[in-house]
Amino acid sequence: MSKPYSKKEVYGLDNKHPTKRRKTSTNQIEEKNCSSVEDNFSENDETENAKENVDYLNNLMTKVKEEIKDDPSHVSLFNELVNKKIMSKEIKLQIMEAVLSYLAFPAKDFFNQVVKAQIVESARNNEILFAALFKALGDSKKPVKSKSNALTDFILPCTYFDFTMCEDEQFQEMVHVTRKTAKILIEHIRGIPVDIDNNSDHRALSQRTEPIDKMLFLLLWYLRNDDKNLEDAVSMFELGSLENANRLLNRGVGHVLKLKADAGLLWPTPEEFAYAATSIERRFSFPNVAAIMGHRIINCENGQRMMLQAVVNEKSMFIDACTSFDTRPRVVFNQSMLKNKIQDLNNGLAIVSEEFNVPSKSKKNLLFPYKEGSLVTSTEEQLFNLMHEFVIGILTEAFHHLLARFPRLKLLDRCEPDIVTAACVLHNYCIKLNDLTPL
Repeated sequence: MSKPYSKKEVYGLDNKHPTKRRKTSTNQIEEKNCSSVEDNFSENDETENAKENVDYLNNLMTKVKEEIKDDPSHVSLFNELVNKKIMSKEIKLQIMEAVLSYLAFPAKDFFNQVVKAQIVESARNNEILFAALFKALGDSKKPVKSKSNALTDFILPCTYFDFTMCEDEQFQEMVHVTRKTAKILIEHIRGIPVDIDNNSDHRALSQRTEPIDKMLFLLLWYLRNDDKNLEDAVSMFELGSLENANRLLNRGVGHVLKLKADAGLLWPTPEEFAYAATSIERRFSFPNVAAIMGHRIINCENGQRMMLQAVVNEKSMFIDACTSFDTRPRVVFNQSMLKNKIQDLNNGLAIVSEEFNVPSKSKKNLLFPYKEGSLVTSTEEQLFNLMHEFVIGILTEAFHHLLARFPRLKLLDRCEPDIVTAACVLHNYCIKLNDLTPL
């Protein structure tokens, strides 16, 4: 009777494992070589058995190719193989590796999340399938302390194919937007007129051979995954080099920025401001508030810092966004066009703003809270500060959703202002399309 199959033998780990059940050296050698269940095979029997195993493997691979095309979630063949009792563990392991290798890499068109999940679930209680799974995926040299933990943490690398073929729920997890939002973005980008260069014809991007979908998916993936860098995207998106990845990402940012008007990232008309003021008054009983202004600091890995000066409307959509390497709100405000836009507001409308130091002449149409202390002497001033804080909550919510949807903005490895602005455009699109992806 052979001992249970050992993962240490598969991974080539130290075989000197003390146990109360240590057997004789002869038995250990026989078990390490995964001898057949039948102990007394003759040479002829072994030769016939080897031929049978080769034939079985060829037939099994043929069945896999045929059946998985019709049903990608079909995994009953693995159970058939694992339950074949007359086959030695060594041969069974080799066959499992071949089948799993076929599924995981050459036939990735068939290997989707459903298949992987079912295989991993099947492997939880099967030593041979567990070992074959890791060896087939090139992870056999990784020390594994706990089979349960290893399978729980096991994740295949995401590929560009995953973006095009995965389930909607998985797509949202990978890029934090719905597939519908992504499709609409792609359609809008394809409709952007190409800039006229060298007397070229004025034609649409749809008439050019640009990978618009890959370009957008790369940008969304980059903003979504703060724990990865652009080098990881080279193999994932089959870009060939880091230079190509940078080029494609920059093009994606540039095309998304051209959608600013479609996304609503532009200064509203007087009629739109009046509608916003009515909505805010209905919600907070705070009259004549057209929008909310504030600032957030964006940190970069190289130690640089950027400041995002933003104005949002009643829907937490950005209507103005300015990014600067100067992190002093007063300086950025005075140097930006926003100062003139706010001072040109009419009909008694104003912008509620977070507190920052600004000259009195620049405070026209800006509503700051009363400073705490002796200056807040009346109930009216206290009530104003309270309502002011409630309205500022719209801006806080906008920044929170922006950073939650695109965690890359919490610590940028590419300290480029356009990436931040592009994220604001994508944020607006999600609100316009009612994209309520859980964050």
